[in-house]
Amino acid sequence: MTTIGFYAHHVGRGHLDRVAAICAHLGDVDCTVASTHPSVADLAGPRTTAHPLPGDEGPGPARDRTAGGRLHHVPLGLDVAGPRVRALVAWVERERPDLVVVDVSTEVLLTVRLMGVPVVAVRLHGDRGDPAHRLAFDVACSVVAPFPAALEQPTTPPALVARTFHAGVVHPPTTPGGTPRGRPPRPEVLVAWGEGSPGPSAAALDAAARATPGWDWAFVGPPAPDGRPSAVDHRGWVTDLPAHVRRADVVVGPCGDGLLAAVAAGGGRLVALPQDRPHDEQRHKAEALRRAGAATVLDGWPAPEIWPGVLEAASAAPPLHAVLGADGAPGLAAHLRRLAIAPTRPDGRQPEEGLVPC
Repeated sequence: MTTIGFYAHHVGRGHLDRVAAICAHLGDVDCTVASTHPSVADLAGPRTTAHPLPGDEGPGPARDRTAGGRLHHVPLGLDVAGPRVRALVAWVERERPDLVVVDVSTEVLLTVRLMGVPVVAVRLHGDRGDPAHRLAFDVACSVVAPFPAALEQPTTPPALVARTFHAGVVHPPTTPGGTPRGRPPRPEVLVAWGEGSPGPSAAALDAAARATPGWDWAFVGPPAPDGRPSAVDHRGWVTDLPAHVRRADVVVGPCGDGLLAAVAAGGGRLVALPQDRPHDEQRHKAEALRRAGAATVLDGWPAPEIWPGVLEAASAAPPLHAVLGADGAPGLAAHLRRLAIAPTRPDGRQPEEGLVPC
């Protein structure tokens, strides 16, 4: 029986949702998922096992966290990173996967590869030319980009582009029992904000809503202050974000992978406000979206009088999926299945495009 392992980064929900969507398309392949994300256990199912990993942050400041600039996060201290590495090794020993997909961590990828397991590197947008990223891409059997080639960065080295499998945007998995939400009678703006960075204030949201009286406004994310009258429907944290996104005509928020995928799947338009992230990931992604005509990109939250023009421009743009293409999950699952069965060509000839010998 073929088994594919997945590591999902713990920041945000996008990595875990992407893994869940891929697993749903792997059919008779067994999946095993490891992550520090508190919701990793939710992925457990008939053909999927879930394995929580401990964190790797110590009580004090990290010492030599980057190993002299060669890696990203390897803090000194046997009891700091040690428990996580030991749990990772134990997971691989117990599950014995034929292939492990790392979304994303250079250190996890190298640890698994050192154990003799073929690895796939997920490559996101951003400045990824540092020594750690270059090493991860070099040792991987395949480099996968969860976006179409149309969103490739012009600064990416041609050799890396050539061996990248551009999967397209992976749509979020369907949530059983998700809240059914039809289109409202008036056009709706949904502002969706996660925990990664501060969102707009309740006053800024209210001012934007009052400046666009032909639109209904809703907000999902940190709860609004109690007792404040507002023209915005504050929904707080939600467990069925894709259902809320499907209801909206225009979605406003950071351009993280999770929100991008939900908007693409929901058939809406995106107004992207890129936030500060490691390696300038969101800013590079926003520029790619702008170049492709896939989203309206703003450098910051605009003044109230600017919003009517923003929504008019966003409404006139094609829906996100019309530019980015169909769900990337089925094709990516097929690519991973081929890799797990035969990481290199059995006849010894050149590996298929996008692969290197393991």
